[in-house]
Amino acid sequence: MAFIPNMTVEIENLVANMLPFQKSYCEHRAAGHTQGEAAKRAGSISVGSAANRVGYQTESMPGSKDYIAWLES
Repeated sequence: MAFIPNMTVEIENLVANMLPFQKSYCEHRAAGHTQGEAAKRAGSISVGSAANRVGYQTESMPGSKDYIAWLES
């Protein structure tokens, strides 16, 4: 992964180890989508409350909330 300006090395390392789905999910969350909508846009086939659970679980993974916060800044 290329160096991202103003991102701490710790967050950069966590993002480098994320799956493409996780990165995409974080990018959609930072764009203002709900957990369920971000999960669907990132490629999840879950619908309704199941999509919300996918989003919740994705945000529970190390670095997800930090990456979302960084993208929002």
